[in-house]
Amino acid sequence: MTLIDPFVAVIPAAGVGKRLGSKESKQYLLLRGQSILESSIKPLLTLSECKGICIVISSEDSHWRSLDISTRDNISFIEGGLTRIKSSMNGINFWLKEKELFSNILIHDAVRPCLQSKDLGNLLAEFQKSKDLGDGRNLDGMILAIKSANTLKLIHNSTSIIKETFDRSYVWQALTPQIFSREALTKASNLYKDSENYTDESSLVESFGGKVGIVEGSSNNIKITTKEDLKLAEAILLLQNN
Repeated sequence: MTLIDPFVAVIPAAGVGKRLGSKESKQYLLLRGQSILESSIKPLLTLSECKGICIVISSEDSHWRSLDISTRDNISFIEGGLTRIKSSMNGINFWLKEKELFSNILIHDAVRPCLQSKDLGNLLAEFQKSKDLGDGRNLDGMILAIKSANTLKLIHNSTSIIKETFDRSYVWQALTPQIFSREALTKASNLYKDSENYTDESSLVESFGGKVGIVEGSSNNIKITTKEDLKLAEAILLLQNN
């Protein structure tokens, strides 16, 4: 069994979910009697190696106070930014200011309630192995991802004319969680620019030459964006719990 270095987590949860068309922020909608947010972090709460969770919320958010997790000593709530990456950076900087001993910082979407403990464990174990074995890759981080099942096209600017077709055997769809060394995210924090369009934390680390590896995850680890996603997540959770 691989011994996992202690880590902390950041959960960006400042979005309002406009595409879902709900009056309530989507992370607080219920799935099988539990909020999507609580379901998303549930696998983390079972790990002794997880030394704390920082949930990054909107300045106008007061709903979090009604959650059972709001009173847990190892969970903090802080104010987020106008974009997901800005909220992530707020959470990352929250932990970087702490003097507690932890080696890595993990980021997970607040609206991925179907993450399985097995996939989380694989991610942590593989990142640990990459450091312990010194396999030459010198990884700064590792993410869950799935192989692309579709053929992807690149178009010319804003036109509908195809410029290139990607070889999908080399194309992966990024998921969360994503985990990075404290050193890599310290560097990322120093080099981060608001003007850059980072789509996830991995793209931020990659932007300064950081090396990020991939661990294959499950296609069931969906992100809730639409009403159809809610129905699909309900079905997935039903199967996982049976």
